[in-house]
Amino acid sequence: MPVIILKYFFCFIAIFLALLLTLRVLFDNIFKNNNKLSPVVALIGGLFLLYTLIGLILSLVYPNILNKFIMFLFSLSPFIIGKLVSYKRLRLYSIIQVLCVIFSIGFVLIF
Repeated sequence: MPVIILKYFFCFIAIFLALLLTLRVLFDNIFKNNNKLSPVVALIGGLFLLYTLIGLILSLVYPNILNKFIMFLFSLSPFIIGKLVSYKRLRLYSIIQVLCVIFSIGFVLIF
């Protein structure tokens, strides 16, 4: 029962994170030099932290080794993508990050 609750909590956080990241990608000019939106950026950072922690816990709970590895990769994907990103291709890597979050939602709901 706690695993199901954890899965739904992960999905809720991931959906909220995907929405905020999509807004960040679509309205890039608004977020560049607007200090009023810094709490939104801080919220995105906090959601990334929760996304990673819950993803790591789920990767420990899954019974299959392949599922554990895939969930581990999904939970660390923000950091992996962050190491690859360059300022010139920030939009492309942000879209890839949103897709990773969406795919992780599907993965958690299926398995």
